[in-house]
Amino acid sequence: MSAGFDELLARARGSQRLWAAAPRAEMDARYARFIEVVLAHTHDVGEVASLVHKPEAEALSAELLPLLECARFVMHKTAEILQDQPLKVAVAPHKRHVTVYRPRGVVLLIAPFNFPLSIAGSEILFAIAAQNAVVLKPSPHRVEAAYKLVEWLTEAGFPPHLVQVETGDAQHTQALIKAGVDYVTFVGSTQAGREVAKLCIDAGVPYRAELGGKAAALVTKDAPMGRAARGILWGAFMGGGQVCAGVQRVFVEDAAQDALLSAIEQAARDIDEARDLAPVVSPAARAEVDAFVDDALSRGGRVLVEKRRDDVRAVLLACDDQDARIFREECFGPVAAVCTVPDVEHAVRACNAGPGDLIGYVFAKAGRTKHLRDQLRASTVMENDVLWTYGMPEAPWGGGAQSAMGVTHSAEGLRQYCQALFTSYEQVPVRLDKEPFWYPYTDDRVRALRAGMRTLYGKSGEKVKSIASFLFRRE
Repeated sequence: MSAGFDELLARARGSQRLWAAAPRAEMDARYARFIEVVLAHTHDVGEVASLVHKPEAEALSAELLPLLECARFVMHKTAEILQDQPLKVAVAPHKRHVTVYRPRGVVLLIAPFNFPLSIAGSEILFAIAAQNAVVLKPSPHRVEAAYKLVEWLTEAGFPPHLVQVETGDAQHTQALIKAGVDYVTFVGSTQAGREVAKLCIDAGVPYRAELGGKAAALVTKDAPMGRAARGILWGAFMGGGQVCAGVQRVFVEDAAQDALLSAIEQAARDIDEARDLAPVVSPAARAEVDAFVDDALSRGGRVLVEKRRDDVRAVLLACDDQDARIFREECFGPVAAVCTVPDVEHAVRACNAGPGDLIGYVFAKAGRTKHLRDQLRASTVMENDVLWTYGMPEAPWGGGAQSAMGVTHSAEGLRQYCQALFTSYEQVPVRLDKEPFWYPYTDDRVRALRAGMRTLYGKSGEKVKSIASFLFRRE
């Protein structure tokens, strides 16, 4: 481990120990102050929009709003979620049992470029709520936003070095994982996430990963078509289409095809390219969008909506060939396609056949989704809505093997930043010199164990016999 990493981790561990020793009321006061600091920057939304490379409306709704909501959640809920949990243990009712949650130590957070404040910020808020320190490794495309987060945390009174920014390339990240961190959170592409998972396994470091996949939307014939059209367009184009939960594949019942396509073309007229479209991150991303569009067109697809801003191209297609790349692969850009299928059953199968299982969308008559929920593979399902469950910190955010390993947000996500430690105490002085499981393994001991198991788990007649056997055993 290099001297630089030694010093980085020493600073983090020192700050973490001080933070973990602070009273909970002091921690909550820091969160309250952090909310005030972030709210003050809603008046500087142009600066925030520049940092995150989004329109001002998205800087507010997709970056600052989730950050504020996460801060409020951990401020009000952490003490309750992480309080000691007494347990009743059936085989040892004479003892006192408790699970306690303790911080892991130093968390390495490998954050993506697409939501540099809300994703990195919410993970930081959850990690430090669990009394950890954080080393933030931001995307090289959004380093300034990472430093802005630390500036806001410092202004709110969080201890120095509790959150530190460490920049560098992939090899630098590998070195950080091997340097002795206690936990790794990764948010990014599926390929990179699996590489990080291998590194963590080799280094013996526990980890959580949120990967890619993009999402499918299902539209039934009884759906509110105007809302479906607007939701699909926003879900496909928001954030430059660089959203892990973004809409990419849309499957509509044949009976609803004409109504949906007409509603989409109508709703698209409200999109102002200069005001509403976010840029994509690189020329390679722009080229990928073009390649997916060209592939769909070569298979008989057609362009329903096309919006351009500078060199940004946002496209919504109609394509009924499910072998097109857009239905089989993730494209991290503003492109989506609508495919017509015979009925809801075919739509469900098509949704489940895609590359991601993080989230899915159903546009249908209110309440119908509860009958489809168990048929859909997605970990999160929204009815007549898209995207913004990440801004609901009460809800678990994660996916299956293709889109996530573990969850973030919610009580479960907060506890993942802790070690769950179990302790079994004596409630009364021990009067026996040994337990029935200990040596020696005599014949009487075997009979007593058998009688005890029948007493606990057998039918009523067997229980009477086994109790008698146990009472009249010879030791």
